[in-house]
Amino acid sequence: SDGATGSGGAISLPNGLSVTPASGWTVSDQSADTVVLTNGSAYYYAIAVAGVTAGTTGAAMVDAYQTNLSKKLTNITKSSTDAIDVDPSISVAEGGLKGTFASSSGTEQLGVATIGSVRQSDGVTFLGVLIYDASKSSADLKQPYTDMTTSLLKSQVK
Repeated sequence: SDGATGSGGAISLPNGLSVTPASGWTVSDQSADTVVLTNGSAYYYAIAVAGVTAGTTGAAMVDAYQTNLSKKLTNITKSSTDAIDVDPSISVAEGGLKGTFASSSGTEQLGVATIGSVRQSDGVTFLGVLIYDASKSSADLKQPYTDMTTSLLKSQVK
């Protein structure tokens, strides 16, 4: 829905979760459980994950997502998945990987940063996934990535 993009307002996801686009980021795609935001070159996926058991760790969610994503990439380098202390009510972790993605138009070097957060009482879970061109500097992506992830975290901690 184009109506939600210009205002900078929060975009709703299931289970009371929402994501607020960072300045300069707009909705590229939207489905029942995922909002894809882009600045024109990089993509941020805000994903509401269903069916997660209460008490699951954010690290387990990040590792599962990245293992699945890795099947589509070659020459993969992974950084460690590290827990982040945000709030006692949620389990949060962040991981990253880089790899080569081959498509009909050639190959590209992709970087992926993934945050997973599970509300411990009921399993309400999101993944925040930044996908970017790893051959270019990603310094300008750190702040929007942090801001959009923070907006998800704030919607999760009630």
